[in-house]
Amino acid sequence: MLTLGGVPEHFNFPILKTLEENTTFQKKIKWLNIPEGTGEMVQKLNAKEVDAALLLTEGATKAINLGADFTIAQVYVSSPLCWGVHQLPNAQIQPKTSTQNPILISRFGSGSHLMSYVWLAKQGEKPKPDNFKVIGTLDKALAHYEAKNNGYFLWEKYTTMPFVEKGIIERTGEVYTPWPCFVLCLRNGLNSEEKNILLNQFFPTVEKTALHLKANTKATVIAIAERYSLKPEKISEWFKQTTWFGQSDLSKEILKVENFLIQAGQLERSKALQSYFKN
Repeated sequence: MLTLGGVPEHFNFPILKTLEENTTFQKKIKWLNIPEGTGEMVQKLNAKEVDAALLLTEGATKAINLGADFTIAQVYVSSPLCWGVHQLPNAQIQPKTSTQNPILISRFGSGSHLMSYVWLAKQGEKPKPDNFKVIGTLDKALAHYEAKNNGYFLWEKYTTMPFVEKGIIERTGEVYTPWPCFVLCLRNGLNSEEKNILLNQFFPTVEKTALHLKANTKATVIAIAERYSLKPEKISEWFKQTTWFGQSDLSKEILKVENFLIQAGQLERSKALQSYFKN
């Protein structure tokens, strides 16, 4: 039995739908929710606690550059991800990189950490290591704000929308990933049959599921909204922006991510391109 991990968010709906509707794959693949996100998935892949996972592209690139024991197999979501920039409602934080008002992150190497560099670079700023506070999960970030603590927090816009609408947090900005947002990663050491199940059987079926979902927008929007407790009109907006699989020059995109991370001081040097993909 192979273990496939990912965040419990709407992007992974085609995977869950495929598993629910296919008894053959249910015997071969087990889904594992990993709410802590990409940083936690990196650790689980390295520890061989999962065999494959859907990572944010920037987190996967950094981890592999630094010697992680997994590689990128393919793009999963080729469209950008819209990150909401959040803070305590009605707060005024100046400067943005103040240590008194930290940037909350799930963990170092996560999307919430690395996308902070993209967000601040657009404003001519660059954070320092002591600007960050590791908070863990979205729930823990919300508890931080409910205790009237301040700070910035980047998380996927539509996932946090219910908490924005309730007034727990305020979204003060948005930033899009300048590359495809999710990639499928496989731990090193999988045998040929295991890789065949994932790459030649399961994910081609997931792609067909995604195409079917796209062709049945109304029913899909309702199903996703109900599953993830989100408003249908918001999911409809997200759904129009989202492309699963699609056409991407993965090598070119990984070089783009790597170059940005080097410029941001998150990587020291480039790595041979094939090392990101060779498994």
